[in-house]
Amino acid sequence: MGGLGVRDIQLFNVALLAKQAWRIVTAPNCLLSRVLLGRYCQNISFVDVLPTSNASHGWRSVLKGRDLLITQLGKAVGDGNSTRVWKDRWILSNNTGTPVGPPKEMDRDLMVSDLLTRGTNEWNVAKIKDLFPSLASCIKSIIPSLLRAPDEFIWIPNKDGRYTTKSGYTSAVKYNSLLENGGSPLPVLEWSKKVWASQCLPEIKLFMWKLMQGALPLGANLEKRGCGSTYGFDPDQFSSLSEALLSGMRTICLPPTGVSQPIFPWICWCLWTSRNKLIFENKVLSSSEVLSLSITSAREWWLAQPTAMKAPRQPNLIIPTLNAEVNCVSVFTDAAWRASDGATGCGWIFKDSTRQSTQHGSKCFDNTASALTGEALAICLVLSHALSLGYTRVCVFSDCQVLVRAICSKSSPVELYGLVCDIELLSSLFDYCTLSFISRSLNLEADLLAKSALYNAALTT
Repeated sequence: MGGLGVRDIQLFNVALLAKQAWRIVTAPNCLLSRVLLGRYCQNISFVDVLPTSNASHGWRSVLKGRDLLITQLGKAVGDGNSTRVWKDRWILSNNTGTPVGPPKEMDRDLMVSDLLTRGTNEWNVAKIKDLFPSLASCIKSIIPSLLRAPDEFIWIPNKDGRYTTKSGYTSAVKYNSLLENGGSPLPVLEWSKKVWASQCLPEIKLFMWKLMQGALPLGANLEKRGCGSTYGFDPDQFSSLSEALLSGMRTICLPPTGVSQPIFPWICWCLWTSRNKLIFENKVLSSSEVLSLSITSAREWWLAQPTAMKAPRQPNLIIPTLNAEVNCVSVFTDAAWRASDGATGCGWIFKDSTRQSTQHGSKCFDNTASALTGEALAICLVLSHALSLGYTRVCVFSDCQVLVRAICSKSSPVELYGLVCDIELLSSLFDYCTLSFISRSLNLEADLLAKSALYNAALTT
């Protein structure tokens, strides 16, 4: 509330209750879920059930959290057997998450598995183009589980698809403000990042918070309190101060000003002090003088800060290592992604314990959503290839640190759900299997194979 970190206790309580609803949705076999679902959801799903007249207070509270949960509840496609095409939000790249338009009578109960080819579990492109021609590219960019992992509920606001009380409370606040404003969304202002974490004086941070909350004696605020008719915010470019702040924080101060941080808070502060000098001291400052004073004040404050504050933060890098177990095959993999058409080239190379190449290959894919998806495709492909070659002990190396961390931490992005499920299942079929990160300089051979595959695919098309 207001950027001070004070929460709306009622909305926060609903966000906590949604945690219990999330537990029932994602773990229906636990004892609590079995008791509640057996008592209240015998003939209907938990997502669609309504409170009965004889429901307990605890169950009504859980449904209150459920109502918040379903506002941002989606499905990650695995085998597609439990995802409804027209009712579940499974096309995450689309605004609505589901196809728009009245379905035909015969397609009303269509499941996502009906859009997949039997046997291969790949998309039936002809059927997709026939039913959803405008969404064909979005649907094809979703990669289902080729090994038929089950579909999974996801919480859309979080990248890993897991519900947290923090994200639930944020969604509750947004949804509540949307209802209060008649369905028109307000600009979202992240106070901790845009105001309290800005590089400026503490008094300027407090000033900016007061400015956004309407706590300063400005003309529009005085008019609301019946203190005279004056001009309010000029809506020529922005409709509100919050929108102006969001735009100003993205503005880069170019050389030779000597300031690398956004100076929008300093400009607002100097405008405020200049206004006070005009009213109380009858001293007039021109616009150029106000701007010059803002830049000078920001530069002086920045130069006075400790050197440690100005030093760029060093990322926590994993030290690359090529140490593999004895009698273990080393597999180097990489992917090259082209953003214009979503094409991805995957390359891999197998090496024995003496670092001699034994196998190598490459393959190209279409309609890949991101470079991260391409890297996951490459790992999934090499694991399947290693099994077909009869290897039982493999050490996989990739130069995509984000993907390696996501797979090892069991917290992968939603877009990789099907691929990560296949990678986990394939890795379990080996006697020994590890996944490690190496630098790009140690993975040049696989990188060259991936780029060659992408280049050759472009020539053939």
